[in-house]
Amino acid sequence: VGVALLLGVAIRPAAWSGVALMILYYFPHYTTLPWVPNGFIVEDHLIYAAAFALVALLPAAQRFGLSSILRRTFLGRIPVVRAVI
Repeated sequence: VGVALLLGVAIRPAAWSGVALMILYYFPHYTTLPWVPNGFIVEDHLIYAAAFALVALLPAAQRFGLSSILRRTFLGRIPVVRAVI
């Protein structure tokens, strides 16, 4: 997830994987769910999940990084690869 986001390749699948990862990190964190000292919403894993979702939904994320360069090569002509890039 981190390498894909840093390089700018396959940003949307990496960002959605980051959302899933942060949600999976959120649930085992609490052993007693009814009582949490800071609340359920203000928690760093949920904030990171929201940030990953925002990156995945913004169209500007596709313009920056190596994906714009890869779309102009022969790999960008393959429909399956173009959909992921």
